[in-house]
Amino acid sequence: ISSPRRPGRPYPMALLPSCHIKMHGEHLEFRDLDFETLTKQRYPAGSWKWMDLSHQEQVSLIRGALHQRSFLLHPNTLYMKMWDGLVLLLILFTAAVTPFEIAFLKSTSPGLYVTNSFIDLVYMTDLVMQFFRRYFSEDVWVRCHR
Repeated sequence: ISSPRRPGRPYPMALLPSCHIKMHGEHLEFRDLDFETLTKQRYPAGSWKWMDLSHQEQVSLIRGALHQRSFLLHPNTLYMKMWDGLVLLLILFTAAVTPFEIAFLKSTSPGLYVTNSFIDLVYMTDLVMQFFRRYFSEDVWVRCHR
């Protein structure tokens, strides 16, 4: 931990205007940060104030507060769009092949059995992935499922 700020060192206090930030096709959400609370969490003895910290310590506290603590998939990423497209194709395949298989085939061929097992695996994976997807609620992306 570096030493506290020296008195007389200028402290930039600028309020940034509201803006929408995009990074890799993903919208970043704003968070409310209480700098004094962040300082008390890092230094529980209560002897440090936000203004006493060096710029490096302040940046470190802000980065820690903004760091995403849970792994959630953003539905607008290219990976998720491709995954959803794959699941859609597999649903269409299942909708077309399963009635034919049940109505006309006496026994399932080994190739069709392997294909259906693969599709079931993809469906189970998609089910688990749904628990880790962000969702849109009240004009913001929910980033934490607490």
